[in-house]
Amino acid sequence: MNPDEIGNYIGETLKWSTLAGIGYILSLMALAYPSYSPFQKSINSLKELESVVTEEANKLKLDPKKIRIIEERDACWINSCKEGYELSIEVGSRACTRKTVRHELYHAYRDAASLKKFEGASLLRSTLNFQYLFVAEPRAILYGTFGIKI
Repeated sequence: MNPDEIGNYIGETLKWSTLAGIGYILSLMALAYPSYSPFQKSINSLKELESVVTEEANKLKLDPKKIRIIEERDACWINSCKEGYELSIEVGSRACTRKTVRHELYHAYRDAASLKKFEGASLLRSTLNFQYLFVAEPRAILYGTFGIKI
């Protein structure tokens, strides 16, 4: 095998890997779209958000008393803390929907060990983390959007 052939193989591999990566990211975005769709009913008050969190946490057998809600602008994530979990979300925003709450609570339900391991520094917010990008996030998207537990 000559060096030109090796270069061609590497070039083809990079090209197809890049296309596959772009396709994967676009498919994740397409699956997540229903959660952020303008047709979804936004949660517009803290009281309503607390009610939704309690309902959805009970469905996943999580203790709703251990989930602290933090109102934060332009945020939507869950993280582990000493008392349980912190759910950070902007009430009234387009992202504040029941599906988004379900998605974030599923991270707490399914990825609790990962959240606790990186307490204080959100593991799940890192898009460079392959376990998050290829396992945790697709699982949470499927549960948040369609209610499918994997």
